[in-house]
Amino acid sequence: MNSTSALAAYVADPTDANRERLVGAHYGMCRRAARKFRRPGTDLADLEQVAAIGLLKAIRYFRIDFETPFEGYAWILIVGELMHYVRDFERAIRLPRKIRTRERALRDASEELATRLGRFPSACELGAHLGLSLHELDEIRRLDGGTVSLESVYVTVAIAGMEEELCLRMAVDDLPERERRIVRGTFEEGLTQTELALALGLTQSHISKLLARALTKLHRAVA
Repeated sequence: MNSTSALAAYVADPTDANRERLVGAHYGMCRRAARKFRRPGTDLADLEQVAAIGLLKAIRYFRIDFETPFEGYAWILIVGELMHYVRDFERAIRLPRKIRTRERALRDASEELATRLGRFPSACELGAHLGLSLHELDEIRRLDGGTVSLESVYVTVAIAGMEEELCLRMAVDDLPERERRIVRGTFEEGLTQTELALALGLTQSHISKLLARALTKLHRAVA
C-alpha cells in the first residue's frame, strides 16, 4: 500500500491496523530525519524512535483541511521531536531553573500551535498565545544559551527537507509500478538488487537497468 492509499484508508477508518500501515508507509521519513540529526554519541536507532514519536503525533493531529499535505506536516513534527532531543543531548551546561521554565513554556506553545495550525507558528502567534510582547519573547530566546541559532538551523533543515521530500515522493508515485517497487525496495527497505530480482522474478542485470532508468526520471523530475 502506497503512502496516499494508506492515508486515505486511515482517514476513512482510523483503526489500529490502518494506523500501523500509515506508519509503515511513512517510516522512511523517520530514518531519513534521524540520519540528518545524528551526532557523536547518539544512537541511530534511538533517533529513529524519537522521529517515530513525531510521526505518531502527526497521524493523531492531522486534519484533511490543513493547507499542508500530510507528508509536510509529519516532517515538521518529526524534525521538532528530533530537534528537542538533540538539543537536550548536546546541552552540557544546565541552564538556571527560571530560564528552563520559560524555555519549556515556549517549546510547549510551539508544539501546541504547530499541531493546531499544521505549520510552524510565527513569532506574533507565539507571543499572543503566551501573552508576551515580541520584545519579551526575544528576551527569553536570547537568554536561552544559544538555542535560537541551533533552532533556526533545524527549522531551515525541516522546511528544505519537507519540500524535497514532497517533490521526491510525488515523483516516485508517478513511476511505473515495477520501477516504483525497485526504488522503494532499494532506498526505503534496504533490499539488495539480488533480493529484488528474486522478489520480482527478474535478473539482477534487469533490476540494475530499471533502477538506473528510474533514477534518471527522478533526477529530471526534481531538478
